[in-house]
Amino acid sequence: MRLRRWADDSVAGDLMDSFGGASLVAALPAALLLGTSRRRRLLLLWPALSAAAMLLERCVGALGPVPEPELIVLPAYSESDRPLYYEDIREEVE
Repeated sequence: MRLRRWADDSVAGDLMDSFGGASLVAALPAALLLGTSRRRRLLLLWPALSAAAMLLERCVGALGPVPEPELIVLPAYSESDRPLYYEDIREEVE
């Protein structure tokens, strides 16, 4: 939180507010885990993972808004609708 306040009106602050900046931050640990060498991790894999996240976000955004699900109102629960348990029919069985 202190870092965000410090970078408030700078380019770094703008990056922190955007999806692109968030994807750069999120891609770094994945790149460090997946890469085989330091050069490959930082120069190839980190920007590639970030770009893939941004591309995926644009593709999902192009689909349009997600429709809200319809609310289904179920009928009221009554005593006769409850499940039948063995305790309820024990006397009939024995």
